[in-house]
Amino acid sequence: CSRLLTLWPGVQRIVVIMEFIQNFGYFIVFIGSLVFFHELGHFLVAKFFDVKVLSFSLGFGPELF
Repeated sequence: CSRLLTLWPGVQRIVVIMEFIQNFGYFIVFIGSLVFFHELGHFLVAKFFDVKVLSFSLGFGPELF
């Protein structure tokens, strides 16, 4: 693989970009899982204290204004 990088310099730039995209995807999945478990904690505590919970969801709620 290193021989290919020396023969075609443009490949190195492509590899760096692809690694960035892959790492960014891992970051999004990691942050998403953190948010999921955080919100799940709110949901479970509310259920434990008999708070009426209509739904469990992730994301933004309805527009307020």
